[in-house]
Amino acid sequence: MIRVHTMNPTKTEREHVCFQIVKHYPFLADTLGCGISSWQSAIKYRFKNLRKTRQVSSGNGTAVVKPEMKRRKCEAVETENGETDETCKEHVQQLKREMSKLSHRNYGLIGNLMEATYMYRRKRILENPVSINNVVQEYPALQLVSEIKAEFSRILGKEKIVRNMTAAFNTMQSNVFRLAMAKGVLKDSNIKNLVEEFPSRQSEIEGMACLIAVPILLRETGPDSAVLKICSENESIDQSIKESIFPRLVGSSSLEDIDPLYIAAEGKIISKLSGLNVDAAVAIALLMGAFYIFNVQYPNKSKNTYIFLESKILQNKTKEANRRVIVQKLLKELE
Repeated sequence: MIRVHTMNPTKTEREHVCFQIVKHYPFLADTLGCGISSWQSAIKYRFKNLRKTRQVSSGNGTAVVKPEMKRRKCEAVETENGETDETCKEHVQQLKREMSKLSHRNYGLIGNLMEATYMYRRKRILENPVSINNVVQEYPALQLVSEIKAEFSRILGKEKIVRNMTAAFNTMQSNVFRLAMAKGVLKDSNIKNLVEEFPSRQSEIEGMACLIAVPILLRETGPDSAVLKICSENESIDQSIKESIFPRLVGSSSLEDIDPLYIAAEGKIISKLSGLNVDAAVAIALLMGAFYIFNVQYPNKSKNTYIFLESKILQNKTKEANRRVIVQKLLKELE
């Protein structure tokens, strides 16, 4: 095993191991590129996870090493994964062709192509910032919920990141809801009547209500501060989408059954979440993932909200979170 010799294998060492695997077991080779892309990613992420949980002996016991997650502004991307610019360009064209199909898409192939082109794609996004719409046009698979989850996991180097964020949101949801009701920040949303009318959907109602309440609790109450915009019968959802600059959730109807529901940005729909069993917890995790995927900084008018959510559900307690008194106050109120 590699870890007998080192916990930090180099790219060359990882490539050597991958080539040995596919040499001795040809049926395990990838169907794309040189055949080792998925193996390289698997080995890289495996060692990242091993290093995070590695215990280092000390005089008084053991200490768990937990390196800080790198922020977007200092994100480093490896550029060697057995693919060249030419093979990546071919994969991108194949991706576009597959995504252009109206039916019978090969989602397994799409996932493999997105994995194979990740380093090429990430480097281009970070080094040559372009609009979200341009990125989506080049990589239309980033509109799929499954690929948003996968890309977010690749960026953070954490498997099942959306699942973990969802669990964390569900854990804090009831406390946020009770605090919001006690402070009267949801008095105009008729929450109690909705819960009484739709008791089987209480969790969904409370989850969406939390997305409305958190910015208000953090004193971010302007129209551009909301992470979730629910259009009433008198409002045009198309207009709300056009008015979306930074990524945000835009939906219609009422809290117990928001349909349709989208991630919108730069005046267009980025991803359709309707009909996919996406509740408030999953929706906010996907929304935060969009900021990372498209390398967009959180908007100033809702920065408290996102810093709070990073602390609570992404479990990324930054120095900026410590400096913001109102964020720290809400975190303590929820303890």
